[in-house]
Amino acid sequence: MLTTPARVCNEFVMPDAVWAQYFQENNPSAVLLQAGIRNKAIGSNYLHWSRLPDNFELFLQNAQRVGQGRMPPDYGAKKLEVIWQRFWDGHNKAGFANWLSTAMRTLQIADDKLNKGHQYEQQIRAYLAEADKEQAFQNMQLRWETYKPYLMLAPFFDKIEEADGLLSNIKLSWADCIDYKNLEARIHIFRMKIEALDALLTSLAQYFKTTSHEEVEAR
Repeated sequence: MLTTPARVCNEFVMPDAVWAQYFQENNPSAVLLQAGIRNKAIGSNYLHWSRLPDNFELFLQNAQRVGQGRMPPDYGAKKLEVIWQRFWDGHNKAGFANWLSTAMRTLQIADDKLNKGHQYEQQIRAYLAEADKEQAFQNMQLRWETYKPYLMLAPFFDKIEEADGLLSNIKLSWADCIDYKNLEARIHIFRMKIEALDALLTSLAQYFKTTSHEEVEAR
């Protein structure tokens, strides 16, 4: 049961459609109820707090299952799937996906070079210190911190926490690697974590239904 809209960062957000999409894929027989105090609520799945049904069992029997294709009605609040698209795609290539791709490619190139031998150590240190590379890591972290509170409204909030744990361990912290072996080991670990992060978020993207770019509010 969802009590919506949810308030996040002084905004009211509707995560209902993402929950419905998730259960359509994973448990289509589930009943997704909305609860609140809207006087003009729509549908058999809405539970009004001040007008609770006398026969709750009958209420559940009449409620639609998510597998029947039911999508929650639109009450005008910001939609979580639109916020995801704003987070992921952003505006003018400023989305999380762009920074994640740049940071991942940076670590992959560095890891592959260092695997070829210690003679590439100074070249890779200079490569990692380039301003655009550092900026990609910083922007990736900043965008995640900004949008994580919204993403925690999704039914797979445990996966969002898992992604947060992976990302928190991918930092610009190789300057303290005093020799080749330490640098190679650090970069390889970061590569594994960022590739796992990319795979995890890609697997979650399917639950955010497609919306038009016109609905996306650039941030």
